[in-house]
Amino acid sequence: MFSLLASKCGSFALQRSIRPVSYSFYSSSSLPRSFGLGSGASVFRVESMALSSSASFATTLLAAKVGAAEEEMQHNALKRKMSNKVVGTHNGTFHCDEALGCFLIRLTQKFCDAEILRTRDQKVLDTLDVVLDVGGIYDPDRDRYDHHQLGFQHNFGHGFTTKLSSAGLVYKHYGREIVAKELKLDPEHADVERIYVSLYKNFVQAVDAIDNGENQYDTDLPPKYIINTDLSARVGKLNPDWNEDDSPEKENLAFHAAMQLTGKEFLQCLQRYATAWLPARAIVADCINARKEVDPSGEILLLEKFCPMDLVLSHDLCRFIWETLLLSSEEYHGYTSSTLKSKKY
Repeated sequence: MFSLLASKCGSFALQRSIRPVSYSFYSSSSLPRSFGLGSGASVFRVESMALSSSASFATTLLAAKVGAAEEEMQHNALKRKMSNKVVGTHNGTFHCDEALGCFLIRLTQKFCDAEILRTRDQKVLDTLDVVLDVGGIYDPDRDRYDHHQLGFQHNFGHGFTTKLSSAGLVYKHYGREIVAKELKLDPEHADVERIYVSLYKNFVQAVDAIDNGENQYDTDLPPKYIINTDLSARVGKLNPDWNEDDSPEKENLAFHAAMQLTGKEFLQCLQRYATAWLPARAIVADCINARKEVDPSGEILLLEKFCPMDLVLSHDLCRFIWETLLLSSEEYHGYTSSTLKSKKY
């Protein structure tokens, strides 16, 4: 897989000689970044210890052994890193969905810190461990997550109808694991499921809808104003402009920045759910459960402690009340905010 290239000064490089790929990068800051070559190989170069011309033979021999040991350790570390699993996505202009999808997949145990490889070469894609947003295949058993093929109509479930993008597909299959890992909770914990669904509704779904061209409102009227500061728009602006350097190196650096942008905002949103939304939800739930202690009608709610009640109720009033009051699924099914407001419990 690797060949060792030695020079007169004792420096060496690891040349990767497989997979016709123009560029790859790694998450670890301790590793040098690989740069695309015309041949498609990726080269790493590590400088060895420099020896003084006045050193004694013994010192020189000892230093040489230490240098050789350090080189071997670097060599083995790089080989271990390069042997990690590989996530494939397309090269060229990138969008928010594959940038977020690549960030999310690398949060999983299965693909933790995997290499990112960008290409449209189907022969190469067929050899990779997971492929996002390219290849024309949706097959979670093989970790293939494309949504561009004819006939694709998959959604997140849980009552959502928005067609999934590559980000939504990754989140659908690995979102619970990611949420549980970040919150340090058991995957079966009730809060994991609550945040899993709410985070899709309030973060990932917009990425899916925008990528698939779904309007936010059911109307043909033109908008009164344009919003170009949403996450998808900001990711789009990271692509090189028409009159800028659009080399593979430049493009891949920009994609890396897009992954970091989408990932940072995803984790910030997840953290807010854990530290603000869940505590507020618990307070409001206690308030609803104690409503008949305040007034026999149950129509008066008393918050014993301040919390942003709208933060909880605005997410999904129907589902929240259903879970809080432990209604049956038949009672919950088909309810709207207006019917729940008019019904007494």
